[in-house]
Amino acid sequence: MKRIISILVGVILLLPFMLDAKEANATVAKETTQKSVQKESAKGDAIKMAHELFKVMNLEKIYARIVDDATNSLIRRAPKLESVKKKIHAYYNKYIGWDAVKDEMAKIYAKYFTAKDLEELVKFYKTDLGKKTLATLPKINSEGRSLGIKRMREHQQELQEIVQKALQEKEPKEKKEAKKGK
Repeated sequence: MKRIISILVGVILLLPFMLDAKEANATVAKETTQKSVQKESAKGDAIKMAHELFKVMNLEKIYARIVDDATNSLIRRAPKLESVKKKIHAYYNKYIGWDAVKDEMAKIYAKYFTAKDLEELVKFYKTDLGKKTLATLPKINSEGRSLGIKRMREHQQELQEIVQKALQEKEPKEKKEAKKGK
């Protein structure tokens, strides 16, 4: 009996501390939930702004060209597929067309940019310089890619020599190691 009374007294004495701890836990949980909701709201705002940016950048039209280019590229490589070109186009559109990727693309943008960042990009791309940038970047990327390919072709022999020399140096070492192992 004394033992039960001791336990009850202990519980009664600890009760205020337990209640304070419970309140503290509830407060922390509430704050965490609020921060999570705010974070989700901010992410939602960024996703909305990403969609706005996509309109300004005219990505729907760009993705339509990507689907067309992918289809035409495949047909050029395999002309006998011409008879099923529409089906191939539908396939590409289904998986890499704008409607298929726009929501995921918005999440990617929201991952790296805040709603405010995206709002600033929208403002920029609405300016004359922004419009010029959008019109020019594909050309710059294409020319840059061509430059890289050209330079690598011009110096391909050098790479072959580097690889050949490295393999020749490696071969005697491997033979020595093989002899040691015997």
